[in-house]
Amino acid sequence: MSNTPKATMWQPGADHAGIPTLAQAGDMVAAVKAEAASVRAGKGSPSAWEQKATRADKAQKATWAAMKAMTDHAENEERDFLASERRTYREYETVLETLAQLDRIPDRPEFDSRDDAENYAPGRPLASGQSFAAYTRARASERGEDYDGELSLDKYMRGVLTGNWRDARREQEIMNAMSGASSAAGGVLIPTILSGQIIDLARAQTRVLEAGAQIVPMESRTVDVARWTQDPNLTWRTENAVVSESDAAVDAITLSAKTLATVVRVSRELVEDTSIGYALANAFAAALSQKIDQAALYSDGTGGAPTGVKATAAVTKTSMGANGASLTSWDPLIDATGRLRDANEAPGAQIMADRTARALAKLKAAGSGEYLAPPEYLADVARLTTSGVPVALTVGSSSDCSDVFTGDWSQLWIGLRTDLQITILSERYMTNDAAGSPAGGQYGFMAWWRGDIAIARPKAFDVLTGVRG
Repeated sequence: MSNTPKATMWQPGADHAGIPTLAQAGDMVAAVKAEAASVRAGKGSPSAWEQKATRADKAQKATWAAMKAMTDHAENEERDFLASERRTYREYETVLETLAQLDRIPDRPEFDSRDDAENYAPGRPLASGQSFAAYTRARASERGEDYDGELSLDKYMRGVLTGNWRDARREQEIMNAMSGASSAAGGVLIPTILSGQIIDLARAQTRVLEAGAQIVPMESRTVDVARWTQDPNLTWRTENAVVSESDAAVDAITLSAKTLATVVRVSRELVEDTSIGYALANAFAAALSQKIDQAALYSDGTGGAPTGVKATAAVTKTSMGANGASLTSWDPLIDATGRLRDANEAPGAQIMADRTARALAKLKAAGSGEYLAPPEYLADVARLTTSGVPVALTVGSSSDCSDVFTGDWSQLWIGLRTDLQITILSERYMTNDAAGSPAGGQYGFMAWWRGDIAIARPKAFDVLTGVRG
């Protein structure tokens, strides 16, 4: 009988009450900043600001406490996170990053939106710790747009769908001010600040973004982003000698918005009885994250799609053999990392199918049968899994192959337009589903995103192909 304790999934306790969703966290931050702006203008209430700031601070502390408790729970059981725990931890992490914009808010009675505007600019990749929602708020402030007051995605969607704008005066004003926002016109244009919350939620679920890929906000159809095409070459010189010219060069990558669409079906009862805005936000975020992963890794540039890592000709591809081969050691992953380091790149993560990760986890030492720990050489290279990496690729005579992507993922840029269009299909799914079968009364929501994907430095990536199960 095994003495290994059975893993038990971590559950939040009473001490962790008050952890907000990402959308709610964005609402809190927006409310605190808006109240602070009103106070500075002599219109707001300091006590109202204090109340909102304290609420956000408590949410931040509860989220941090839950993340620590989850880590302690896994350490006490001497194991890594379970898959469900890892997803929850990433969601909490994104919430914490959003709330951290206020930086110990009870001790800071001043919030200058100009500081945010200086840190966010069109065409500039978002830095670590920056959120898309914060970008949209900063840019709105710089343009002089009035977003004073708390905006709720749930109130906005419920009002558009049902006409019930109770306790949603500000949301209704925004809807009335936006051209084409009415559901009677067939579509719902989500305010930029609210669509930023959905995009941030998708960021938390997207493996290439978790690995370090950078978001580039796009405020127009095309955006040019500068990049180095060749590193500068420095040479030693003697006194009075001519300084050698460097061949370093800079050019621009043009991100050109392409269209990505998905349909989510929701029952009429769900719309009427629940927080439909947050439910839709999670559904759209999940669909968007999956599509971004697939496009970033495998899109071939045809049919209106961008060009992903594997289809980029300048990216190194190394095969496991004419017909592929199974992993029998860590060597192929070590070599993939080494090839990039030899090229003076800094790989930070490897993305693979979960089947591949399982095969690596089962590697055992000859004789003792003990499981082999990852080698120290890979200590700084995270291993992330996604269903976006298939396990049925054909290599030679084998049809059960997969890939492992190694890279410095900061050199993968994902451009995203700041507008999100949602079209309500109010009749199509009320009596039939997509296949023509009875559906039981559902609304269809078609969401349209526009964006692009570009590889800034192809030599920062390596694809190991032909990895069999």
